[in-house]
Amino acid sequence: MGRDRASVDRIVAHPGGAKVITALEQALELGQGALDLERDVLRDHGNMSAPTVLFVLERALAAGRTGRLMTTALGPGFSAAFTPVDVAA
Repeated sequence: MGRDRASVDRIVAHPGGAKVITALEQALELGQGALDLERDVLRDHGNMSAPTVLFVLERALAAGRTGRLMTTALGPGFSAAFTPVDVAA
């Protein structure tokens, strides 16, 4: 997509499960606990499939997160999608 990791202010991920969140933090070198909103949504609602990322995005926006957000969601089999979202302050 022509962007490097440093240009993204916050990853907004589909919380497919606790192991998925941990794997994303490790693979994207985010640091343990960086995907706190994902853990909150998983705890409150469970894994509702790929659209769960929209619940995480809603929380990020409600918390006042701005800048370049990158959403990511996982699908059945193995598929992954990433979408940049620019949010003005």
